[in-house]
Formats: sequence, structure tokens, C-alpha cells
Amino acid sequence: MEAPQRHPVGQSCDKEIEDVVCNFLEAQEGVEKLQSCYKKRIQATQNDLQSLREEVMGDFRKMHSFLYAEEQSVMAKIGQEEKQVLSRLENRVTDITKRAACVLELMDYLSEVEDHDGHLTGMADSQVDHLKTELTRRSKELRHYRPAVLSSPSLTYMVCRRMLWYVMRSALERLTLDPKTAHSHLQLSEDLKSAKLGPSAQAVLEDPQRFEPCLYVLCSQAFRAGRHYWEVSVGGKSNWVIGVASHCVNRKATEDLKPENGYWALRKIPGNRYYALSSPPALLTLDSSPTQVGICLDYESGRVGFYNAECMAEICTLGGNFQEPLHPFFCPGLVLAEQDYEPLRVCN
Repeated sequence: MEAPQRHPVGQSCDKEIEDVVCNFLEAQEGVEKLQSCYKKRIQATQNDLQSLREEVMGDFRKMHSFLYAEEQSVMAKIGQEEKQVLSRLENRVTDITKRAACVLELMDYLSEVEDHDGHLTGMADSQVDHLKTELTRRSKELRHYRPAVLSSPSLTYMVCRRMLWYVMRSALERLTLDPKTAHSHLQLSEDLKSAKLGPSAQAVLEDPQRFEPCLYVLCSQAFRAGRHYWEVSVGGKSNWVIGVASHCVNRKATEDLKPENGYWALRKIPGNRYYALSSPPALLTLDSSPTQVGICLDYESGRVGFYNAECMAEICTLGGNFQEPLHPFFCPGLVLAEQDYEPLRVCN
């Protein structure tokens, strides 16, 4: 007896079902892989946030310690001045009392002497005049006298300013400009903290790292991981560009400043117009023109954030997939107005 033959339609259906099952198994495998990735990301995020908590707690412990030390220092200063002031005032009282006693003794002696000597009388009169002059001088001095600690600016304000300086020194990256990368028309300060456009080209050595023909300069520091923050003083300049640039940018050609070319930057042009140099550039609306801009690079997250450093208001954030070392990047712009003679300066 012959076996029944499978109908071609049935074979086709079996093939379709088999394909669906294979697709499902592939999808299921993808789901499992994605679930595993999500679990790893959840764990990594929890670890990162825990690290952030510990970092914040450590920073606040440092600030508490700083404030406690400042409190002890200020209280010691007040105590020291109190001793000095009270001692000085008590000495003044003693001096006046002694001087008055001497004059009184002289007057008592004169009242007991029947035959007054002219010289003795004149001396007594002079002593009385000196005492009256001294009383007048000390009275004026006393009216205007205040301990220096009471005449100084608010102690709370002074401590806050010192704490701000302390926090900034610990939070800001220590950056220096790299002369080997600076265009020949850029003038760098001796401390390598500022750059401006000079009146003419300077004699510089040829270097493959130097920007030509663009008026750019990089910092010597390169970031390959982590979170980094620095601030740039832009003053009232009418035009500039700041941000980060990949170590591998083309330094011998004019290219658009955009992430595809290795630049993540913020630009200002005349008319107080600001652009986030994304692709395409995005015109920004700011409440005020910052004179100091903060830049935060988070390498692992692929983010570069720009902030008004005076109030820490966010200006914009640019994203990317960072693979190469990144350098802080500066272009001080052209001299189009008087204020453009000001340099861009790293604040640290």
C-alpha cells in the first residue's frame, strides 16, 4: 500500500510555520539579551547613583568641615579683637585717670601754698589745658571708634565667598592652553590661561598639531573618561566659540564645527545670538548674555552641557558617541568691536 503524498499546500504551510517559529526564537533570544542588557544597565545606574550619593556626601562633609573651621577662625578673631579693644580702652581710661589725678594733685598743692610761684601757676594752667585737649581728642576718638571686625563686610558673606573659592578650586578642572595647537595669529598669556586675536602673525614653529587656517586652540589636557567641568570667561565679546574637540580633528582644513567632524561647541555671533553647533546649528533663546560659561563633559554618557556659570542655568546640551580623547576647545573670534580685544580666559 502506497504512503499518502503530502499536498504541496501543506508543505508550504509547514514551511511558513517553521519560519515563524524561527523568527520567534530569534526574537525571544533578542528579548533575553535585551533583558540582560537592561539588568546590567539598571545595576550600573544604581552603582553610579550610589557613587554620586557618596561623592555628594563626601563633598558636603568637606564643606561642613570647611565651615566649622571658618567658624572657629572667625570666633577666634572676634575673641582676639575683643581682648585688644578692651585692653586699649581700659588703658585709655587708666591714662586719663592718671593725668587727671596728677592735675588734681597739682591743684591741691597750689591751694595749700600761700605764696604762689608764677612758674608753678603757669605749669598748672598748662597741665589743665593739656588735660582738656586730651579729653576733647579722646571724646572724638571714642565717638568714631568701632572694632575693625564690626566695620568689615558681612562675616557671613566673606565666609561664603571663601567657601565658593574653595569649592570652585576643588570642582573646576585645571586647564592650560596648548601653544603647539594655537593658530599663529592667536596670542596666549604667559600662564597659558587666556587667548585673543593678535594684530599680526607670530613666529611659531611648524607643527602637525597646529590649527591652520582656523583661529583655534586646544587645551593640553585630554579627557578619555569621566565627568569634567570647567568655566570660561567670555566677558562682553561679540563673537566666540567654545566647547570640546576630538583629538583627531583635521587641523589643516576649514570644516564645519559639528559633531560629525569632532566638535561639540557653542557659538556666539554679533547681535547677542547664540547657536548650539549641532547638525544643523540650533539658534538659542537666552534670558541674558552670560559673561562666564560653564562646560560639563560626561564622557560615558556622550553629553556636553553648556551653562550660564553665574546662575547655573542650562544653555544647551549636545550629544555624541565619544571614541577619541577630547580636548577643551577655544576660538576667541574676530575683533569686530572694542570689547573683542578682551581674551577668552579659563577660570581656575
